[in-house]
Amino acid sequence: MIDSLITKSQSLDFLDKLEKLKAAKYEKGSFEVKVKKIFGEDLSIKESEIDKLIKEIKERPVVELTLSFEPSEKSLRKIGVWIEQNIEKNVLIDIRVDTGIVGGAVVEYNGKHFDGSWSKRIFNF
Repeated sequence: MIDSLITKSQSLDFLDKLEKLKAAKYEKGSFEVKVKKIFGEDLSIKESEIDKLIKEIKERPVVELTLSFEPSEKSLRKIGVWIEQNIEKNVLIDIRVDTGIVGGAVVEYNGKHFDGSWSKRIFNF
């Protein structure tokens, strides 16, 4: 379930829903109905797992990725696979859009910075 979270914004949205679910603990109704109401779908979440899920998501490392465009869902999945294969598994991607980099990408992770932007190549030519 949380393995499908790719971006930091997706994880923040999911965390918000988990917090709402946690707060709804004392409201009337079954837990499954509350899950469907808050998430808009049936998810296999157990009430006893909410705090663990929240902790796991909050502890995930973040890769900051600057692109010159807003990536599609398909592109995000491909980027996520590349990051898992080349940087680290179970990270969240914080997407920033900056048309000034022209193309390519700027990646920041764990105190390291890689500028693979086209603007760097053009101006350093």
